[in-house]
This record gives sequence, C-alpha cells and structure tokens, in this order.
Amino acid sequence: MHEPDSGKQRQLIESVESPKDLETLLKSDNRNVQQLVREVWLARLLDQGQVPAKASTEALLRIASLSNDQAICKNAIERIDSVQERQTLAIEHPIARVRLHAAETLHDYDNLHAVMNAAQGKDKAVYRYCKQQLSELRAQQVARDALADDVKYIEDNAQQLLRLGYSPDFAGRVQVLQQRWAALQARSSDLPSNQAEALLQQVSAILAEHRSAEANAREAEEAQALAKNQQLDVLSRLESQLSQLSESHSAEWQSMLSIEQRAWAMATERFTATPEIQKRYDQTLQHLNQIQIALSYWEGIAAEAQPLLDAANDEQSELSAESIEQLHTWLEAIAWPNHIEAPSWLEQLRAHAGIKTAPVELAEANKDSNVASAKAIDEKVLKNEIVALMASMEEALDGGHAADAGKLQRRLQKAENALPHHSRKDVSGKIKLLTGRLYELRDWQGFAITPKKEALCTEMEALVEQDMAAPLRAERIKDLQNQWKELGVAGNDKDLWNRFHEAAEKAYEPCKAYFEEQAEIRAKLVERRDQLIAELNQYETQLDWASADWKAVQATLNAARDAFRDLSPVERNAHQRTQKQFNEVCDRIYAHVKEEYDRNIDIKKALVEKAEAAFNSEDISAATDTIKSLQQEWKNVGIVPKAVDQRLWQQFRRHCDGVFQRLGEQREERKAELNERVAAIETQVQAAVSAADTLADNAAQQLRDARDAMNASDLPKGAAVRLQKMLEQAEDAMRQQRQSAVNAAVQASWDALLTAIAENADTAPDALPEGIDGAWFSQTKTDENAADLCISMEILADIDTPAAEQAQRMQVQVKRLAEGLGRGVSKEQERAQLIQQWLSTSACSEQAQRFANALKASL
Repeated sequence: MHEPDSGKQRQLIESVESPKDLETLLKSDNRNVQQLVREVWLARLLDQGQVPAKASTEALLRIASLSNDQAICKNAIERIDSVQERQTLAIEHPIARVRLHAAETLHDYDNLHAVMNAAQGKDKAVYRYCKQQLSELRAQQVARDALADDVKYIEDNAQQLLRLGYSPDFAGRVQVLQQRWAALQARSSDLPSNQAEALLQQVSAILAEHRSAEANAREAEEAQALAKNQQLDVLSRLESQLSQLSESHSAEWQSMLSIEQRAWAMATERFTATPEIQKRYDQTLQHLNQIQIALSYWEGIAAEAQPLLDAANDEQSELSAESIEQLHTWLEAIAWPNHIEAPSWLEQLRAHAGIKTAPVELAEANKDSNVASAKAIDEKVLKNEIVALMASMEEALDGGHAADAGKLQRRLQKAENALPHHSRKDVSGKIKLLTGRLYELRDWQGFAITPKKEALCTEMEALVEQDMAAPLRAERIKDLQNQWKELGVAGNDKDLWNRFHEAAEKAYEPCKAYFEEQAEIRAKLVERRDQLIAELNQYETQLDWASADWKAVQATLNAARDAFRDLSPVERNAHQRTQKQFNEVCDRIYAHVKEEYDRNIDIKKALVEKAEAAFNSEDISAATDTIKSLQQEWKNVGIVPKAVDQRLWQQFRRHCDGVFQRLGEQREERKAELNERVAAIETQVQAAVSAADTLADNAAQQLRDARDAMNASDLPKGAAVRLQKMLEQAEDAMRQQRQSAVNAAVQASWDALLTAIAENADTAPDALPEGIDGAWFSQTKTDENAADLCISMEILADIDTPAAEQAQRMQVQVKRLAEGLGRGVSKEQERAQLIQQWLSTSACSEQAQRFANALKASL
C-alpha cells in the first residue's frame, strides 16, 4: 500500500527490534513498507555501508537478500566460505538476483554443472549464466589441450633434432619450431612447459655454431683463395724473369730473388701452396738459383775470360789447347739450365769450347708390358719378347731416358734368366752392351740429377721442422716422394736415398697421430651408424603399425637417411656392411608405409567414384551433402605419394566443382522464384499497412490476411523479418490510435466524476470511470469523518496535508499501516473505496473541493 509520509513510517519501523517482527513486516503487500523494512534492517547489518569483516553466514545471507546494491550483494555472497553453501544458495534461494550472484561466485565445472541442471526450466538467468560459463570453461580446456599438444610437438621435434644432430634440413626445421613457439607465446603468456624453450635454445645454439663454422669456413676459403692468388702472382713474376732474362748482374738477380722469396713466405704463411703450385715454385726457384750462381761465377771470371774470348773472336788468332781446356773448366762450373736461353757470354764460351746445347726434355717412357713366366711360354715367344725389349731399351737409351731404360733392363734380365742356358748366348752379348750404355747414361745424368735430389733432401729435412696441418704435411711428403721417383736412379745415390727416406720418416711422424685420430673418428661414425640401424630395427619391431602416425613415420625415415648420409666418411668395408643393413631396415619400414600408401590410394579412389556418382545424381541437394561429407572424409585420409595424390585430387575436385556449379544454378533459379514471391507478399503487406494507417473498417482483417499469407510462404529470413516488422508497426500504430480514443473517453468520465464530487452532486454523471458505481450517489449518508477521508485521499495521492491537521494525519497513517498489513489492496481499489465512502458522507463544499483535488492528484 502506498505510504505518503515515509519519514514517519520509517520511525515506526525503526522502533521494531525483533527480527521476527521485521520478517513479518517484510512480507507485507505494501511495497513502501517492504522497502523501508529492508533499508532499516540492512543498515543494522552493515558496517558503515560495507559488509562486516566478521559477519556470520546467516548475516551474510540476510545482507544478500535485503540489499539491492549488486556490489554489496555479491560481496556478501563471496564472503561465504563454503562453496557447497554458495551452490545451494544458487539453487534454492527464493530471490532471483541472489541466486544469480551466488552462481557468479562459482568457478568449478562440477558446481556450475550442478547449478545449471537444477536451474533448467526454473531460473532462466542462472541457467543461461551457468551454461555460458561451462561453455567458456570447455573452450578454455580445449585451448589448453591444444596448447599442450603444440608445446609437445615442439619438444618432440626439438629432441629429435638434438638426437639426430645437424642435417641439411636442420635450419629449416629449427626455423619452423621457433616460429611456432613465437606464435604460442603470442597466444598465451602462461605456457605449460619451460622445457620447450630450453630445447629450442639448445638447437638454436647448434644452428648458430654450425653457421659460425660455415662463416669461418667461407672466410678461410676466401683467405685461402687470396693466398693462392698471391702465390700465383709470385710464381708468375718469377717465371716472367726466366722468359725476360737479359745481361743481368748477380747482385740484381739476388735482390730480385730475395724480394720474391719474402713475398712467397708471406703468401704461404697461413696456407701452404698446393702440390702443383709448390712444385712449379720449387722448380722455378731452382732454375733461378742456378742462374744466380752462374751469374755470380761469371762475374768472378769475367776479367780473366773476356780477353780470352776476344782473342777467340779474332780470326787471325787461334786458341791453344790450354785455353780450350780452361773454357771447359769454366763451363763445367756454370750449371746453366738447358731449357733457359743462355746469355751471349755463355754462348761464346760454349761455341769456342766446341760444345753444342743438348735438349733436356725427355719423352714419356713406354708403358710396361707384361712378361709372362718363362716356364709358361714358348722359348720362341720369349726370344721375340726379348728382342722387342732390347729394341725398346735401345730406343730409350738413344733418347736419354735412363729410368725407362732401367725398367726395361730389369725385365730383360728376368726374361734372360727364363731362357734355357743354351739359348742365352744369342742375346746375352747385346743385353750386356745395352746395360753398359745404361750405366754410362746414368753416370752422365747423375751430374744433373744429384743436385735435384739434394734439393729434395733439403726440402724434406726442412719439412720436419715446419709447422703444418697433418693432411697438408702428408700431401707434401707424398709430392716430394713422387718427385724423387720421377728423377729415377742416377749413379750411386744410395746415401742420398737413405738421407731422403730418413727425413721423410721424421716429417711423417706428426701425421701418424692425426691419421690414428681420423681412424678413431671413422670407427665412431661406424658405431653411430650401427646405433642408428639398431634404433631403426627397434622402431620397426616395436611400433604399433595399426595405429601409426604415418607422417611421423615418413619424417623419421627421411631424417634417418639424412643422418646416415652425414655419418661419413668410414672405411670401405664398414660402409658396405652398414649401408646394406641400413637399406634393409629402411626397406622394411617403407614396406609398412607402402601398405598404408596402397590402402589410402584405394580409399581416395573410392571417394572419387562416390563423387562421380554424386555428380551424376538428379537430387542436387543430397548430392551437395554427399560431396561435403566426402570432402571431410578426404581430409581424414592418411598419407599418399604426392604425384598420385595430385592426380586423384584433380579427379575428385572436378566432380566436386561440378556438383557445386549445379547447386549454384539451382540457387539462382530459387532466388528468382523467391524474389517473385517476396514481391507479391510485399504488395499485400503494403495494402494492409495503408488500410491500418487510415483506420479502415477492414484494416485488422487485411493485416491478419497479410500475416497469414506471409506465414504460408517460405520467405527468406531477411525479407520475412522486414515484412513482419512492417505489419507489427502498422498494428501498433492502429492500436495506439484506438487506445488514444479509449483514453480520451476514460479521462472524460473522470473529469465528470471530479466535477460531480466537487459540486456535491446527488446524481451520477452519464459516463463513470470503470469500477465506479452510479448507485453510490444515492446511498444513505453516514457519519464518516470527511476530514479523515480527505487526509486518506491525500496520503494516497502523496500530497501534503494542511499543517493544522498533521497530528490527525499521523493517526490516520498508523491506523492505515496496521490495517494494511496483509490486506493486499491495490491503489485503484483503495481509491474506489474512498470514493464510495465519500459519496456516503456529508461534507461541506470546501471539503468536497479538497477531496476532488486529492482525487485528481491520485490519478
């Protein structure tokens, strides 16, 4: 019941101490009383407008029930420690907002699910909230699971990279993992594992180390190429000195050699020259040193030799035998390289000494021919072979090829020994003659070869002390040995050979540890190959092939092949064995993959056939559904070789595109049909709306007919909503116009009643408001206090009462408050009761006007 003086009413309620009485007042039908009781009781429970820190569960529940402040209500509920009590509150509390706030404090899936089940069909707000929260929790769990799967994928692949080591695709795979990890970090700041980041740091460190090694290798290659160019420049300048030799002095020559030797030392300080370049340099330097020595010697004898040459050039004089012998002595001391053009003074010495320049180039020796055992061939065939060998040896001796002649001499000796004694006399004389010529040739060549072998000994001995990488050292030793072999045997050079061999052994000593280490490395590579093969064998035997991840299997197979290829080099026998075993286990694994390939190919072929059948179907709607289902099945099919997959996909896609093209054509036809239908219904709706605007007699019927026609037609959702809105707006407008007329009539009836009451009329107006009986005007007058009725109407209208009657108003209020508890009388009913009481009461005109004013205010 409406209460005009809330201040006095509050004083009355504040005087109530018992919670039981407050509970009784709270159940009153008077909303104003209910609100005042809530405010008074809540003020007692709160501490300066806030929920007390030590409030009991009962007090917290009462605060939540009384407060309209959502923050206070929710805070009170949240302060209830027991989750079970809050769950019960969300299910059983009679106040809807309390139930909703209690549900909002629940975060566990089981609690929310229990509340949702209890609220279904009973509390729409709580049910909708719990359903939404459960949906979000499920989505969060799915996201967490997906995140964990992504992290595990990164961890597994990173561990695989660490186990297999660097391979050609290492950088690409690391980059993919880093990108996926960055994407995960962008998606979530609370990743489930730190192991993935640590593993990525390890593989990134390996990649950085390898890239650094590659950069160092490139830098070393560039430096080596630069050093090689510098070496070639030095060599080119030295060789150009040979080709541009002039009447130089030994001091100039020595200065030039010193400069170029320093340049060569700088060019080979970090990187030694290749065997070919080193050989060219050594030979060129040897020739240049010979020239320098010859020039120095000439400068020493020029003062003595020049008069002799001048005399020899005089046609009138002739050199004595003693002078010619002196020329030969000087020429023997001058070891000028034969292939280098001699200076004029040397040519004169040679010419006057009667010496011609001999060629120094030797032809390639004849290739060895196989001499069969004398016991296994015919004597005649053996003699023919000996004759051929003697001819070849003689040719080699004529050409000055002592090494080839020596080889042929040894073969002749064996062949001669294979002849019967009686047959040897025919060839032994010729063989001895050829052997003698060979010794003479060796003695003659010894003079030129011995200095070269001594130089090789010196270079090999220098190599002992030189700091050089083991592979380059071994290569250099082998090159010097090859040069020694090329020089062949010259006289008695056993001492030189022993010297050379001893230096070679010492020079090779540092290489032994290196090659032993290389052997150990190759052995470890074999062990790692065996380990990889064992892992693959175990993988093949233990994997559940019925549920295998075939993409992972293929990736494993590819990674294994890369890893095996990287485990090189190894010894040839070990390579053949491990390669065979590796191929066997890979073939067994691939056989499983091949079976899966075949199964999936058959599945995709079947899907292509089904797609073709759908394409040929008349029911395009069913065909579309079939195609969509087949597309999903296609995505779920396992691995297929790329070429076959592409071919089958082209066939499958052609059929799918055909179905969707037919569907598009059908939709265009249906769209045109719908447009016609919408246009017709829209015309009918427009006509009904126009009738409603003019309030035509049949407007309502036209609106109903238009709505029925629209409902009977299968219109698109957008058009249906738009036309429905037009009809609803027309109906609302028509209703409002009619309601305005009704409201005007009602207002007129109230105005007539107010006039009649103000004038103390005894007869009722022609039109009275609903709920007002005209018979009340003719009822018998009673002794009812007109002033109390005026005050009651003023309380109902919530307007002020004259100051002189304030005490009387307080009495009326208390009386009405007590009478109103539990009555459930509405404002309209109370207004009618007061009007009925007034019409049965005698009042003066002033009171009549006062009552009429209060009645008008109550409206």
